[in-house]
Amino acid sequence: MIKLLAKRLFIPVIIMLLTTTGAGALNIRRISNADGMSNSAALSLCQDYNGMLWIGTCDGINLYDGRHVYPFSHIYPESQLSGNIIEGIMEIKPGEIWIQTNYGMNRINTDTGMVTTFGQFHGHEILRKNSSGRPFVIDEDGRLYCFDADTDEFRLITGVRTDRDDVLELAFVADRMLLFCRDGIKSVRLQRSGNTFTAGETDIISDRPLTFAGSDGRVTYTVTDDGTLTQFDVATFSNTPLTSIASLLAQRGALSSIVADHSGNLYISFKTNGAVRAERNNDYRPADLGINVGVFSLASSDEQDVVWIGSDCGGVYTCSTGLFDVKTITYSDLEQMISNPARCLFIDPDNNLWVGTKGDGLLQLSDFDTRYLTYRSPRLWRSDNSPLRHNSVFAFSGSSRPRMWIATEEGLNVYDYKTGRISRVDTDVNMRWLHGVVETNDTTLWTASVGQGVYRSRIDNSGPTPRIYDTRQFLVGDRTFSDNYFFSISLDESNKPVFSNRGKGTYIYDERSQTLKPVALRESYDSPTVNDAFAAVKDDTVMWIGTGNGLVMQTPTREKLFRGELTGFPNSTIHTLLKHPSGDIWASTNKGIVIFDPATERPRIIDSRIGVDVTEFSDGAAFITPDSLLIFGGIDGIA
Repeated sequence: MIKLLAKRLFIPVIIMLLTTTGAGALNIRRISNADGMSNSAALSLCQDYNGMLWIGTCDGINLYDGRHVYPFSHIYPESQLSGNIIEGIMEIKPGEIWIQTNYGMNRINTDTGMVTTFGQFHGHEILRKNSSGRPFVIDEDGRLYCFDADTDEFRLITGVRTDRDDVLELAFVADRMLLFCRDGIKSVRLQRSGNTFTAGETDIISDRPLTFAGSDGRVTYTVTDDGTLTQFDVATFSNTPLTSIASLLAQRGALSSIVADHSGNLYISFKTNGAVRAERNNDYRPADLGINVGVFSLASSDEQDVVWIGSDCGGVYTCSTGLFDVKTITYSDLEQMISNPARCLFIDPDNNLWVGTKGDGLLQLSDFDTRYLTYRSPRLWRSDNSPLRHNSVFAFSGSSRPRMWIATEEGLNVYDYKTGRISRVDTDVNMRWLHGVVETNDTTLWTASVGQGVYRSRIDNSGPTPRIYDTRQFLVGDRTFSDNYFFSISLDESNKPVFSNRGKGTYIYDERSQTLKPVALRESYDSPTVNDAFAAVKDDTVMWIGTGNGLVMQTPTREKLFRGELTGFPNSTIHTLLKHPSGDIWASTNKGIVIFDPATERPRIIDSRIGVDVTEFSDGAAFITPDSLLIFGGIDGIA
């Protein structure tokens, strides 16, 4: 396992700009020996169940966690593989990786690092697994073997012998083995007796000659002798023509691999001439990816819209897709000595980007360009160089007046757009530990405190600096300090405040009774942390609640909790929620950002594996602009 690495003393702010193009943006990054790869010829690729990318090169294995490349010997210093030329990598089950080298087949327990070598194989094999996870191998002499877990050895399957050079791909369905060969597709019945198999009758599925066959783990793609690219359905034994790539083959030569991303777009690579992307919604018309070397391997992520391209001498290219571009800024880029988390974010009408930190004050980036991430010299406002009440700044709010409200550990400030000054706001009660602030109209301000509950105040706008008066405090539960940990305020589509409380859940303000009313959860859950509400998004029909135990969706007739790996979430702690105009819900977590599609109830993950330099995010640190720029702030670190 990867050991905990030392954290760098800067806090990244991640900037996410969503485009409106129907096909989505394509972000390409390159990983090579400059990033620590032992060799830039990436022969094979495999993503394991932890999300780690295993890269097989001409000089051993490298592991990539989305930010750093680690040599195999760094992760497993006591483990030795049988060879350095890594022809293939396959995860048979979580915690068990099989590695094909030029000097034998290796099985590694990724938890212990224990390596077992099967020396009867010497390269040029095809390794695949059936639906139950049992490894099968066709060796270089065309013999078929199955693995016997009881005896920890490979057993020869009698009754079948192939020409290895004739076999392009191997697949399994039920009791059938499918051989994709140059002279067509064959089905061989496998008869099992205990842990051994014998081959039965062979059926011809298709006698159409093939020039290529390959599987991306979900679908098998074939190319017939006339250049027709087809998708083979193992359930029905039928081939569906997708497009003709005859002209591509004539231009670029032999294929090396074909995989699909989450949207069904195809990535097609060539042994000596780069790769193309063929969009499903554009009749699979190919677009060059700008990779000017040969490509050995492709791999698509099960969790993200990511495809990895293993090239000859060019390293690995990471292609991430989606309707957004991802850009990042770190405090180290800003040359500021800041080491505490970003806790709130705001872009004002004058294009100042504001970053409130937990302990280091308030950072202002003037003339912030959301497209190119450029800005004028940053300014750091602190309590010792300005009227800022405290260096822990937890929330911002816009206003109907030319100003911005600032909520801090020790009360309220306001920034005046006309004068460019921060001033202290006089209040009629001692407000402390403020984590939320919202102006609902010209005369009403709501604030949320960690320990003091919720305040509703009137705003006096008669002077140069607003004054707060006629404040009413709202307490919940037993009215104790611990019952009134309110971490955020959001506004619903009717401009009414929604309050999130750690331990007591979500509250809304009832105007008729002038009280805070809880949003009761209808279902019973196995963890009390579902009552730790950190963020909420509400419209007329749906309430979304980000909790310490996942994302709660509540409608008038239904309630559902999305959490953990079973629902595709990388982590169950939800720090912030934003609703994009498309209807998607964006949630920041301890392990990346989730884009949740309410229609399909399917999440997409944005994290370090697609080049994002931050994966652990902070409570409250999220903001969306009118032109759909999403900003998240978080903490840097790798485990």
